[in-house]
Amino acid sequence: MDAKPWRPALLDFYESVGRLLHALAVPERARFDAAGALVNYVLGVAAQNAARRGRGRDQETGRADFLAGVATLRRT
Repeated sequence: MDAKPWRPALLDFYESVGRLLHALAVPERARFDAAGALVNYVLGVAAQNAARRGRGRDQETGRADFLAGVATLRRT
């Protein structure tokens, strides 16, 4: 069986979310579904943010130039 390096971190993440849901008194039978929904939401938002950061930004563009470009786009 192949080792999956992402698996332990994801399981730790699920367990952390599960502990938080337990502390919030989410019923045990609903906890797994609630944890799945929250983990999927967080990972989806993270993926969108990562995609947005990699798009449309030249690595050599400075911070000030980048922000000026964004400001110009927002005005139009």
